[in-house]
Amino acid sequence: RHLSPNPYCEWHGCAAAFSRRRRHAMRRAVVDIGSTPSYTPIFVDDEEDVPQAESSVVEFECAMFFADMTEGKLSVGIMRFGNLDREATVQYRTEDDCAKAGVIYEALAGAVTFAPGEDAKFIEVVLVGNLTWEATLEFKLRLHSPQNCALGPYLHTARVKVIDDDHFPHNKFHGLAAQDVSGIDLFLCYCMWNFRVAGIRVQTLLTIFIDQLKNAYFLVGMYAQAYLVNVVCNPSDTVSGRLLLPTRLETAYLVCAIIVVPYFVLHAGERARTRMDVAGRSTAFLRQNLFRKYLNLSDSSKNEVKPEHFEHTAMAEAPSLASGYSAALEGLEILGRVGMSMYFVFARSPGARCFAVGIPIFVLAWSWLRTEACRPPCPKQESVALLRSLRQTVLKYETISAYKLRPEVNHTFGERATALRQKSSKKAMHMSNTEFVVECLGPVLSGAYIATAA
Repeated sequence: RHLSPNPYCEWHGCAAAFSRRRRHAMRRAVVDIGSTPSYTPIFVDDEEDVPQAESSVVEFECAMFFADMTEGKLSVGIMRFGNLDREATVQYRTEDDCAKAGVIYEALAGAVTFAPGEDAKFIEVVLVGNLTWEATLEFKLRLHSPQNCALGPYLHTARVKVIDDDHFPHNKFHGLAAQDVSGIDLFLCYCMWNFRVAGIRVQTLLTIFIDQLKNAYFLVGMYAQAYLVNVVCNPSDTVSGRLLLPTRLETAYLVCAIIVVPYFVLHAGERARTRMDVAGRSTAFLRQNLFRKYLNLSDSSKNEVKPEHFEHTAMAEAPSLASGYSAALEGLEILGRVGMSMYFVFARSPGARCFAVGIPIFVLAWSWLRTEACRPPCPKQESVALLRSLRQTVLKYETISAYKLRPEVNHTFGERATALRQKSSKKAMHMSNTEFVVECLGPVLSGAYIATAA
């Protein structure tokens, strides 16, 4: 990270001094011969003709620094070479890149002053520790506004890479085999990790708010329809005090407005929900982190990751996981609607309480059974095998053509495509059966209630 004492500074100063001597020694004399100028180098052996540098040069020790999040801070070296006889001052500041100030590191700005004869200074950048997994992130350090010195032409800006040793989506899964991890626990940790992302947190909260507005409209609509049937349109009801307006017709208009007008507000909210695109933002953020992680892998680690596995993860599994997060938000909307329905049932039909309570209990038990005890088929291996066939065919097409292996390659590709279709079909059938049981549960329990309690 830094060298103290700094031999690089001494070497760089000697190299710069040697380069200045060489430039002054290789003077050129122009002699006009006719119209064609000729250049004759004049070598000077003594160093007395070499002018001394008027100011020093200040720059960072290297172009890139690596910071470990667990250490909590990073020490960055700034060096000076050239004429060290005078005092020199330079200002510095941090600049955001994919790493944001206040989230990954604390913003820093200030100035360093080199005393006469001093050639090195160090500044410290504080890192913000967290337990959230993120790929390797970067920010910049920049030198500016030099006084009594000049900035180096290249190292006036340095990049800082922050290495995060956390595990996705939570550190508690470190070292555990896939079969030892609960799918529900893993998914909940992913949802919590995704919710912490600054660009997704606000959209998630707004989406939940819009969904619960729809549930509130659902409850108001049930009460409005019951009031319309039991009071406004009931000719036997002669109690005028139950009418909201003086006449039944005016009250009917008011109830219709209560039912119709909020629908347009909810439609505007649904359009805003679509524009926020929580699933799309989650997919893009996950892909960016995966891509940055892959770019910063060591050579040995990169050799262990097959290209087709990385492609499948980025292109297929990332949107699938993000759609699961969006489905979890829809699940919150459904839970809110179930709660509104149970409140209405408890208030209007006490005899149906056992049926109202039985629906969410059965749905939760059925969901656990289908996801844990009877997991749906996963076509990941078949998808990876198909991607591998495509990649190998593109890369080795000339060999396939030269050895006339097209029929064999075509047959292998067809078998893998068929295997992927069959596994995907089994997964779709599994999801269809799961959704059918949940959808038919409402009518079944409603019929049971009508047959028994009504």
